[in-house]
Amino acid sequence: MCSDSYIGLFSMYQAPSILGGTMISHKSKKNDALVEFQSCLGGLDENRFGNHYLDRFYRPQLNHADTAFLNGDGLLKDSQKPKKWFECLEL
Repeated sequence: MCSDSYIGLFSMYQAPSILGGTMISHKSKKNDALVEFQSCLGGLDENRFGNHYLDRFYRPQLNHADTAFLNGDGLLKDSQKPKKWFECLEL
């Protein structure tokens, strides 16, 4: 799971994540507030990442706190369900 969005779910972490995503000196606007998307990829092709929780390589619209499972799943978007993705992941 590698995110390119720092906005994420509505939570107590959202405002600090927005500040981090915009104020921290990142090389790219594609970051989860702390980690840049390209850095997270670890050499994998970004085209392998999809935005649905059933995708093996998940590119959600979540901030760093959300990808650490601190806020559960979003209600409406398949691109905001980190727990569901983890449950569906085939190891």
